[in-house]
Amino acid sequence: YDSPDGFAKVRAAMSSYFELTPFSFDLPVESRGEITCRGENKATGMQHYLDTLGLQPKDAIAFGDGPNDFDMIRYAGTSVVMGNGKEELKKEASFVTDSVEEDGIFNAMKKLQLI
Repeated sequence: YDSPDGFAKVRAAMSSYFELTPFSFDLPVESRGEITCRGENKATGMQHYLDTLGLQPKDAIAFGDGPNDFDMIRYAGTSVVMGNGKEELKKEASFVTDSVEEDGIFNAMKKLQLI
């Protein structure tokens, strides 16, 4: 979303139904963010998928870079945060890879011996 009302005001107005997360990119967060249904996030999406396959969180690898990735990074058995990601998120990661501009996902996949 993009609102002139500011993040805090929009979050308060929508909080009974929706979660608001600060925007992942380095843009002003006071007027931008991401909206999801309350109780649903990237981790719950992963959980639904893994349940369908009969797999566990330990079997999952998550890649992230911003505020909307915290739940997913904490959920996955292996979590990779991009070098250009938020510092707070890096503290939650199994490891930090190179930035997006430096082929971070490719390099992490090589390190994880996926390719």
